[in-house]
Amino acid sequence: HTVIVVDQSGSMRKDDVADGITRSDAVWLVLALDLVGKQLTKGEASASDVISVVGMNETSNLLFDRCPTDWVLYNNLLQFLRSAKPQSTGNYAPAFEIAENLLMSNTCGKCSLALVFLSDGAPSDQVP
Repeated sequence: HTVIVVDQSGSMRKDDVADGITRSDAVWLVLALDLVGKQLTKGEASASDVISVVGMNETSNLLFDRCPTDWVLYNNLLQFLRSAKPQSTGNYAPAFEIAENLLMSNTCGKCSLALVFLSDGAPSDQVP
């Protein structure tokens, strides 16, 4: 189970990535093409390889919950390429809580777990 937290705060609207695309669009493109697409074309992924994605800004939302690494996920990630609306601040704590709950819900001791955190900045939330 791979859990990916994607920063969707306002700074992700900046279009300072190659070819003038936004930081947010670059993330969705890389997730679709490089993470999912390459694994599928190389035959390195199976339906038991699941991915969850948490969108993070002022609040956090579970965007994909344990989706198999398949072409459906690939297409769903690409849909975020132009529909994602980065806004507000980037509060890390709620995103980490969702990610922790997802990883801790794993009931198979043999399963590999991974957490990927994609952000362009420091947290906005105040933690002691």
